[in-house]
Amino acid sequence: EITGEVYVHVDVRDILKNTLHIPADYTPISIYQAFAVGEFSDGNPIYLTLAEIHVLIGGATRKGKSNLLNLLVRQVARCYDAVIWVYDGKGGRFVRPWLKPWINQDKDPNTDAPLAQPIFDWASIDLTEFERIVDAGIELARERPKLSYTSGSGWTATREHPLVLILADELSEAA
Repeated sequence: EITGEVYVHVDVRDILKNTLHIPADYTPISIYQAFAVGEFSDGNPIYLTLAEIHVLIGGATRKGKSNLLNLLVRQVARCYDAVIWVYDGKGGRFVRPWLKPWINQDKDPNTDAPLAQPIFDWASIDLTEFERIVDAGIELARERPKLSYTSGSGWTATREHPLVLILADELSEAA
């Protein structure tokens, strides 16, 4: 483990101008496993592990923030030890495409059975409901230390006690 160091990769070419297709991999993984989120300008893959990190995605309008959130949803949905709570400040434009397969009773790509549950454990397009999501997240953070640790470093996500990823797309109305 590297501590006290920061790795910075700067591309001087616009690598966002081209569409990058992520392979259709629906294999279940753990939130502790790295997953592909893109590629560097030299073609090498960019991997991300979301367990035990905090992320704030910011940037100018129309520069890919929502695309990155969609990619995170797609990859985290594969994780058997994580759930997603989401606020969509765009009135449903972000969550609707993800909920539509469940509403339409599409087939699970792994089992060919109808989807058993929606991709989001909790979704909201209402700011008041998002406040409930945040409050529940804070309460969960207070309670997690009371769980028995399965590793020496602290609590570990499991199927029974999954990591909760809280996403918010478009918070301008919350300001």
